[in-house]
Amino acid sequence: MNIGKLDRYVNIIQGTFSQNGYGENIRSTSTLASVWARFEFQRGDAGFEADTFIGTAKARVTIRYRSDLQISPKHYISYNSKEWFIRSIQEIGKGCWIIVRSRRKNNGLNYGFKSICRNKSRWSWA
Repeated sequence: MNIGKLDRYVNIIQGTFSQNGYGENIRSTSTLASVWARFEFQRGDAGFEADTFIGTAKARVTIRYRSDLQISPKHYISYNSKEWFIRSIQEIGKGCWIIVRSRRKNNGLNYGFKSICRNKSRWSWA
């Protein structure tokens, strides 16, 4: 792969949970690494789950191999102020590239899709 295709700057984030005085889980995050990556959007899905419109976007993220960086599905990728959860990790070559397949899942309210509304007894895009 041409290194010039690594044209997106992404953060690899590690989330940890702690409990407050009421026993509630509080999430805190720390940046594991900030790296240049090739970010390729894959196909997405849309549908209804529990009477809520859900949109799912998938992406393939390619980064250079780093021996000090141990990525796992417990981490996630932050790109363009959005969280992409890691689904799988694949090493290409011996210490050359890491391909991370990730997914982002949100409801239609804050996903960037146009919301669906009912207009005069037929569905239309708003």
